[in-house]
Amino acid sequence: RSKEESAPYVVVVHGPPKVGKSLLIKCLVKHYTHNTPTDITNPITIIADGQRRIQFVECPNNVNGMIDAAKYADAVIFLIDSSYEFEVETFEFLDLLKVHGMPEVMAVLTYLDCFKDAGKLKNEKEDFTDNFKTQVSETAEVFCLSRLDHG
Repeated sequence: RSKEESAPYVVVVHGPPKVGKSLLIKCLVKHYTHNTPTDITNPITIIADGQRRIQFVECPNNVNGMIDAAKYADAVIFLIDSSYEFEVETFEFLDLLKVHGMPEVMAVLTYLDCFKDAGKLKNEKEDFTDNFKTQVSETAEVFCLSRLDHG
């Protein structure tokens, strides 16, 4: 393949229902393309910086879909509902990623605006970050999102 036709960089977005996967993908598409997408079909491929193709894929929450995604992912974004933290599917997908060659992995904590106590929120972030890095890698990144606007 020529440079223009090289395979896209595949970013798999994983998380339970209603955690914000589609919204995050819409926001990333808007960031890279400067256009607000009206309808997202899975997968969606964009051109970033006029040259690099990036494909965003929403990972299905079933074993077969997770196995497939583990095979082709170049990077994985785990969306984690801060009120539940890790769910069984998160651990299952992490195990599959380890088997198929661990890609770049990061976590995004959502629903942080549900915490009213700033001290409890700070402790939650620290505990989650420590736990995630223990499960994945000391170099894994953890980000926090709240009040994400899709407009």
